[in-house]
Parts: sequence; structure tokens; C-alpha cells
Amino acid sequence: MLAGFGYLLITPVSLVEFRICPSLVIRGQIEQTANISSHHGFFLTAIFCYLINFLGDILAALGLFILLAPVNRAVSLLAAWFG
Repeated sequence: MLAGFGYLLITPVSLVEFRICPSLVIRGQIEQTANISSHHGFFLTAIFCYLINFLGDILAALGLFILLAPVNRAVSLLAAWFG
């Protein structure tokens, strides 16, 4: 259940990648792209979603380690670190 919950937390990244980041980056106009203060809310939302994604990755790796440790602890630990 822990790994499943971790994978559910990874889903906000699709919101960031397909909705928020394209609205922050303006092609050909580096001055407007670099002006974060005009899109402060979008920028904070993107950072928060990436933080949630990071925590979801950690939970998923921990859950899979706990699930697979009885089979082979060393391989499970290696897979968790790569995750």
C-alpha cells in the first residue's frame, strides 16, 4: 500500500510538465521567461508539485524495498537506491 500511495503522489508532475511549464516559458522572449515575479503562483505551484513528486518517489522506493526484502534484501536495497 505504501508503494501504491507513493505512485499516486507522482501524478502531479504531469500537471506541471504539460500545463504549468509551457505557460512559464515563452519562446523567443527571454526577458519575459526570466521574469518569475509575473508568474509567481505558477512558479510556486510547479515547485510544490515537484516536491510532492520527490516524496512520492521516496515512498514508492521504500514500499517496494519492504515488499521485496524477504526475497533478496541486497537486490531489493539496490533497486530502492536506483529508484
